Formats: sequence, structure tokens, C-alpha cells
Amino acid sequence: MDKSRRKIKNKKGFLLAEETLKIILSVIAIGFLIYFLASLYYSNKGDNEMDLAQASLEHLVEEINAGVTEVQIYNPKGWMFSSWPFEDKKPDVCSDLGWAECLCLCEEDSGLGLDFTLNPKDRKVAHCNKNGFCMESEGIIFGKDMAIEIEESGLNLNINYEGDEVVVNHG
Repeated sequence: MDKSRRKIKNKKGFLLAEETLKIILSVIAIGFLIYFLASLYYSNKGDNEMDLAQASLEHLVEEINAGVTEVQIYNPKGWMFSSWPFEDKKPDVCSDLGWAECLCLCEEDSGLGLDFTLNPKDRKVAHCNKNGFCMESEGIIFGKDMAIEIEESGLNLNINYEGDEVVVNHG
């Protein structure tokens, strides 16, 4: 009788190990599925924001070319407009294409984290190099601020035509 009890205990232990293995494999499979879906979501979100950035920047330039004095921009939220060069610095895309001046709409939080080793100007260049859309421009600058961020409620821009320059300020 002692042998039969051992066999029952061994069978119960074997079944417990088998069920535990199934649970662990299921948890790993669900984890991979969640990772895959999150990656897919964020890659599509990034593409959508880049499309919005391109459309917003093109809209601003069209309005400037039309001579409008006030423009409203709503998307993408948390991104920033900037004009380059600023103190002889500009994003790589502008330099690589040989543009003397360019306008950019760049993601404010483009994964640089809390790297405070960069000064504010270099940090803004790094944001535009990492995730942004730029267009060649001549004589379009952002007023006293180096950059203007699109806030949750949107952005109202005032456009002043001063001779050969177009100065854009936060409204």
C-alpha cells in the first residue's frame, strides 16, 4: 500500500508541474502579444503625428504665402515650430539639403529623456533631428522665441510682414 501512495503522489506532482509549465508558457505568449500590439499601435501613432506635422507646416506656409495675418494650428499637440538657423545651428535635414533657412515642426518629447548635458539650442536641434518635419523657407522666422509649442487647446499665430522677413509670434 505504501508503494501505491507514492505513485499517486508522484502523479499529482507530475500533473502540477505540467499545469505550471502551461501557465508559464501562456503568460509568455500573452506578453509577446501585448508587446506586438503596443509596438504596432505606437508605430502607427508616430506616422499619424508625422502626417499631421507635415500638414500643419504646409498649412502655415500656405497662409503666409496668401498674406494672412493670423493662423490657427491644432495638431500635433506637444510639437514645436522653429525656424533655422539659430546662432549658426540647424537640423541635419536642413544642412544636408543645403537649405540656408528652414522651418521645422518637431516633437518636443522625442525620446531624449532627461539628458540635460545639451544646452537648450542643441536640445531643440536634437529634437528636430530625431523626429520632425522641415521645409525650406526664406525670411520666415519665429519672433522672440526660438520655438513655439502647440498646446492642448491649439495654437494661434500672429504673422507680421516686415520687409523681406515674415515674423511669426505666439498669438
